[in-house]
Amino acid sequence: MTKVMKKPVEDSGVTKDWLKKVCSFSGIAKRVQDKDLRIRAMIRATMHRAFERQKEQMRKHRERAIRKQAELEKWNLVWDRKKVQRGPEKST
Repeated sequence: MTKVMKKPVEDSGVTKDWLKKVCSFSGIAKRVQDKDLRIRAMIRATMHRAFERQKEQMRKHRERAIRKQAELEKWNLVWDRKKVQRGPEKST
């Protein structure tokens, strides 16, 4: 397995002021001294937050879909019951 060479920070289009701004936001990044590792820690934290948020949205969406389906089935049962009570349709 070959080791992938990582680009230095300056080559990745990251400016020093951006780095300072980013590092002020994250507790992880403040503790990490190496700039390259600091950026990777920031990206990882951001990706993790986005992933967690997406997981939460999917859970809410799934719960809502289950509720809607249950309500739909309830109304179908009510409608079927009314149809049975009325009796068969009379054709003239």
